[in-house]
Amino acid sequence: TSETATAVPLSGASCGVGGLTNAGCGTLTLLGTDAYTGATTVSAGTLLVNGALSATSGVSVASGATLGGTGTIFATSSSNTLTVNGTLAPGSSGPGILTVNGNLALNGTLAVDVAGATAGSGYDQINVAGTVTLGAASALSITNTMSGSASSLTVIANNDADVISGTFSGLAEGDTLAGLPFTMSYVGETGNDLVLTKIPEPAVTSVSAATADGSYKVGDIITLTVTLDRAVVVTGAPTLTLANGGTASYSGISADGLTLSFTYTVGTGQSTADLDYATTSALALAGGTIKDQTTHLNAVLTLATPGAASSLGANKDIVIASDPLAPMVPTGLALAADSDSGNSSSDRLTNVTTPVITGTAEAGSLITLYEGGTVLGTTTADDSGHWRITTPTLAEGRHTLTAKATDAAGNMSTTPTGLSLTIDTTAPASPGVVILTDTN
Repeated sequence: TSETATAVPLSGASCGVGGLTNAGCGTLTLLGTDAYTGATTVSAGTLLVNGALSATSGVSVASGATLGGTGTIFATSSSNTLTVNGTLAPGSSGPGILTVNGNLALNGTLAVDVAGATAGSGYDQINVAGTVTLGAASALSITNTMSGSASSLTVIANNDADVISGTFSGLAEGDTLAGLPFTMSYVGETGNDLVLTKIPEPAVTSVSAATADGSYKVGDIITLTVTLDRAVVVTGAPTLTLANGGTASYSGISADGLTLSFTYTVGTGQSTADLDYATTSALALAGGTIKDQTTHLNAVLTLATPGAASSLGANKDIVIASDPLAPMVPTGLALAADSDSGNSSSDRLTNVTTPVITGTAEAGSLITLYEGGTVLGTTTADDSGHWRITTPTLAEGRHTLTAKATDAAGNMSTTPTGLSLTIDTTAPASPGVVILTDTN
C-alpha cells in the first residue's frame, strides 16, 4: 500500500501473490515490470503505469482517483478487466499511449489531451485488446490545443472484434463535442474504435473591397470585405487595421454568412499607392466574436501575407491620394469684359443674359460655377490658373454666383464670397416731348 502525498517513482520489479493499493493523495509511478498477482487498486491520488503490470489479477480506479501512464496493463491476451470509476488519463508528462491487454470497463471519465494528429506524441490513446464497455455515467473530457486542418484521432483503439458497448453520457454517435472542434464516432476505423474527427474552424479565404478600384481622398468611404470558408455569426465590432494607419470597422455580414463588410473612412495623412491591411493579424475581434454558425467554433483570424494572393492589395487597386489639402478658393470672380455692358466696369450691370464669368484658381483644378445649389457650368483652370465659364441663360434681375475648385486628388475648396451681378434687359422709358413757350 502506498500512502504518499508526493510523487514517488518505483523503478524496480515487484512480484508475489500480493496486490498494490495507492491510497495517498500524491502520484505513484511504476517504471519496471511488475509480476505480482494480486489486485491493483487506485483508491486515491494518481497511479502512473509507465512500465508493465503483467500479472495483476485486475485493476480498479476509485472515484476521485486517476490512472495514467504510457506502459502496459495485464499480460498479452489477458481476460482481466481494468475498471475505472475515477479518471483514466493516458500519458505521463504529455500525450501518450496506455495499453490494456485485457478488458476496459469505464464508468468514470476518460481525459484526453489533444495537441497534434499523431497518437502518443500528439494526442492520448487507450489501446485495448479486449472488450470496451462504457457505463451510463462515463464521460469524455478533451483538452484541445490543436488547430489546423481536419484530422481523425483514434482515442480508443479497440483490437477486439466486439463493438464498443455503451456510449459516453450525453454523447451519441456523430455528435459534436460541446465547444470543441470534434465530432465523435464509436464505430470508427475498423468499426469498433472511438474516433474523434477534427472539424476545421472557419478561416479567412480572401480580403477585398466592394468599392471600385480607383483613387480616393480624405473623407471618402471605402467598403472592405473579408470572406471566410464557413458561415459565421458576428458579435461586437471587429476591426481591420490598415497599412496606411487607417482602421476599418465591422459594418455587416452577407445573407449567407460568408462575407463580412468593414467601413473605412479615409483620414488625413493616410495616402498609399495600393491600399492593404497591415499584417497577417490585422483582423481583430476588439471585444467581439466571429464564430461558426453551426459548431460555434471561433474563426481563425489569420490573413494572407499583405500583398500576397488573396490579400486586399492583390485583389484590388485602391489608391489613397497623397494631397490631403483642399485647393485654394477661386478668387477674382468678375464679369468678362465682353459680357459687361454697363456704364462702369465695377457696377456689375449687364444686358447679356449668358454672361461669361472669369477668375483665378489652382492651376489644373476643376472649377464649378454655382448659383445657390445649381451648377451653372464647369471648366479647368489653365496653367496660369485662369478660367472662364459661360453661364446658361439667366433671368432678368439680381444673381449671386459662387465657384469651387476641385484638385486632382479630389479635394474641394471652401466656398468663396459670391459675385453679385444684375441682368437688365429692359430699355429705359422715353423722356417724352419738350414744349417751348415764347413769353414775349
